[in-house]
Amino acid sequence: MKRLYWYITGLILMITCLTAYFINDERSTETIIFFPIDKKAVFQSADTMLIPQKLSKMRYDLQWRSYSETYKPAYLRQDVSLLFKNGRLEGVMKEWKENTNKLDQSRAFSLNESSIYEAITFHYGEIHTADSITSTQALSFDKKYMILSKLSGFDFFESPITKEQKEWQLTLDNNKKAITSLGWDEAVQKFSIPRSRYKELPLTELSRQRTRFLSGIPESVQEEIIGKLWEGLYKNYVLGIKKENGTIISPLGSTIPLLLLNHNKRELLVLLQAEDRTPILLRQSLRYTP
Repeated sequence: MKRLYWYITGLILMITCLTAYFINDERSTETIIFFPIDKKAVFQSADTMLIPQKLSKMRYDLQWRSYSETYKPAYLRQDVSLLFKNGRLEGVMKEWKENTNKLDQSRAFSLNESSIYEAITFHYGEIHTADSITSTQALSFDKKYMILSKLSGFDFFESPITKEQKEWQLTLDNNKKAITSLGWDEAVQKFSIPRSRYKELPLTELSRQRTRFLSGIPESVQEEIIGKLWEGLYKNYVLGIKKENGTIISPLGSTIPLLLLNHNKRELLVLLQAEDRTPILLRQSLRYTP
């Protein structure tokens, strides 16, 4: 009996050590994990900015920046920002730090053609106390129409005012729609998805259209859906797209992910097309009972 007691004690100790090891090992890698939202740990600031810069008569840059700040330092702060150009992923910025309340990251791109730029950022904080782990999160977004024309020169806007800007908006919107719609349609056909059963929203619109898209779902459940959505996107999209044959490819060049929420509010799909035209489907089950 004494030998059995020490055997069981040793086994429990070994399991405990292994569990601690795997938890620590997991947190040492880049991950986003949804925990219950701490309503007191709100963001003081969470912004995404697309700032045009005229460097010379013939050279223009676009500064892409994300900034966030919580009132108090968090055990882990993490921001991931996605930049889309004409409906395709142009760049990814991701930063994480421990025991901080501020994150500030930026990148500049040279402009060489008229384009639509859209950037969406998921701001995340993981909070540890003596008896719980919670999180805080926010979304921010910016959009710019960048015009490079030999006739009218350089211009940019978010909402068109002049007749020429409205014409440019229509042209660029149609170009973007042709790219994204084709990719989404091919993915829908590949996976035989009955679109009539789903409400659709491009990922880039989530920051502004969240209330409409998730209407009828309690606020706390909405936060969980968004948190777990970005948890999945980070693992299966930002860090690389895993194809059916097991190979992992870069997400750059892929279409804006399309979110499809089942009308029964029990399933969220993410559809996109990789740069090599491979259709990709991610599936998220929702724990919601109307």
